[in-house]
Amino acid sequence: MIRVLAIGLWLMISSSDVYAFPEMVRHSYQNCTSCHVSPGGGGLLTPYGRSLSRELLSQAPREESSEGEFLYGTVRLPEWLNLGGQGRLLQMVQDTTQAFEARFVVMQVDLEAAAKVSRFTALATLGRQDPVSGGQVQWSDFLISRRHWLQAQLLPEDREEALSLRAGRFYPVFGLMNPDHLWATRFGLGFGPGAESYNVEAMWTQASAAGTLTAITGRLDRPASEREWGVAADLSLALGDNSRIGFSGKTSKPYGQGEQSRKTAVGVHALTSFSTHLYGLNEVDGLIHGDGGTGLAQASKFGWEFTQGVHLYAVEDFLRTRWGDDLAPAFFDLAGGLLYYPRPHFELSAQVGVQFTPYSAGRANPVGWLQLHFWL
Repeated sequence: MIRVLAIGLWLMISSSDVYAFPEMVRHSYQNCTSCHVSPGGGGLLTPYGRSLSRELLSQAPREESSEGEFLYGTVRLPEWLNLGGQGRLLQMVQDTTQAFEARFVVMQVDLEAAAKVSRFTALATLGRQDPVSGGQVQWSDFLISRRHWLQAQLLPEDREEALSLRAGRFYPVFGLMNPDHLWATRFGLGFGPGAESYNVEAMWTQASAAGTLTAITGRLDRPASEREWGVAADLSLALGDNSRIGFSGKTSKPYGQGEQSRKTAVGVHALTSFSTHLYGLNEVDGLIHGDGGTGLAQASKFGWEFTQGVHLYAVEDFLRTRWGDDLAPAFFDLAGGLLYYPRPHFELSAQVGVQFTPYSAGRANPVGWLQLHFWL
């Protein structure tokens, strides 16, 4: 059972595809739309987001340089078009009671494009995936569009607040929207890799608050019996200029099944800036099952940017999807890591830690990885 859980977690690492930086709240950027085309954050950067990546994230930014632009500024795009892409490589090592494994993984190779005309924005990704085993494999089986959506801004751009309507395939806004799908508050709530669903979302934002309501219609490309139907809501409030607190809720069940199959999550999350160099991310979510069972997902991260572009951090997360059921997914992680942004377009990270599960008989299972992330 340990090996099954470990392999499952490794698959989550190797498949996650969205990158966001919620820690930017320490620089007074309260909403994801400051830097990302997607209202929920992650993925394609806006031109302003690219400039911030060069000025605030990178260790050695060049003044008045086009280094942070698409293809290093070698291609000039029209104002209505935004292009990007990213790739990630991972070397992972894990040691369980049953096996020692070392794997090199091509985690992600994705291209992304967005077009904006008047109040309308369309976005789509195209990337590589490992085809599902079984049957004859064709070249198209290696391709996937993880996210594609159309958004309409319902208020004039000169207003201090924004109201938008979006429909397509994407993750519903919930909690911190942390890019690490290994976190208990992502995996434990059904936001793992490939879990982007088809949704209709209404979002309201202003300088000090943001609210989202999402109707979840599941994977429309799958049979109705495999679809998840539900609703999610998120409210985020600024605490001063450099911190934020939020409240989230989500309830859903498979199409055509009874209320006993319903899963509900209710939680609170916070982004705290102790200074422009010291920050914390925290999220706690209660899990409620339709048959009366309950669980808990919790995650915390504390980071210190001791010089621009170089971060030391510690993470801790806990998951118990159902109290009293030793066969349900559960784990407790402790880890520390180094995050390094040498120049625009590059990110290097390393993390080492231990994981405890109900099946490890009290033994700490060591896990470590090195990752290179590059974006166009």
